[in-house]
Amino acid sequence: MATALADETPDMWSDAALYGIAGLTGMARLNDDRHWISDVFAGALAGHLSARWLARGRGSLIVRPDGTAAALEF
Repeated sequence: MATALADETPDMWSDAALYGIAGLTGMARLNDDRHWISDVFAGALAGHLSARWLARGRGSLIVRPDGTAAALEF
């Protein structure tokens, strides 16, 4: 979400805040022993790349009450 929202905001301050919140969330998951560091990095990478992929029109995100689906074009 941080990448998708940061792409829509015009200033760098909101980008820093969004990525900072995402980073703090990852740190909290590590602190609570909910994830390993590799999980946090892999999740951050997957989230960032999928947001970039969708923003370039190479796929679509479908959100419905019964679930969420992503269709990516290669």
